[in-house]
Amino acid sequence: MTVPIKLIKNLNPFIKGWCRYYAAVVSKEVFAQVGNVLFQQLLAWAIGRHPKKSKSWIVHKYWSFTKGNRWDFQPASSGVKLYQHSETPIRRHVKVQDRRSPYDGDWVYWGTRLGRHPEISPRVARLLKKQAGTCRECGLFFKDGEVLEVDHIIARHLGGVDASYNLQLLHRHCHDVKTARDDLS
Repeated sequence: MTVPIKLIKNLNPFIKGWCRYYAAVVSKEVFAQVGNVLFQQLLAWAIGRHPKKSKSWIVHKYWSFTKGNRWDFQPASSGVKLYQHSETPIRRHVKVQDRRSPYDGDWVYWGTRLGRHPEISPRVARLLKKQAGTCRECGLFFKDGEVLEVDHIIARHLGGVDASYNLQLLHRHCHDVKTARDDLS
């Protein structure tokens, strides 16, 4: 394994962890500044490794240019690239709604919010969180007391698999409509 690839594999976990820790606060500008500092440090490191080469040669050796005018630290002909701070999505903290309690029995709200609830299966809770509490068929929010069903996006009899990426949560009536549509095709 070459030195740049080893460097990338050692740095990526630290960058990702630090970015995920600070993703819930106002940090977009800080991520941009830290990304610039890291670029300057990597450039200094590369110049130190090749003191007799030009900067353009060094940049072409260690960086690749991608869409959106972005430079990625990615040695030529390697699939490994350094994680950019600015790639981290900023997720704001959402306050708990007024008069809500984990003990109020509204498992749809808490399953959507937390991705888990003691009264529903972990699979349904994960799907609730992933779909932000909405039905993929009709686009409406799930309500407490409605019957929800786990559906295969690509039906099993049409070659779909029983994997998490092929599952969705639907209202019972939406599931009936989708199943009828799948049977026609």
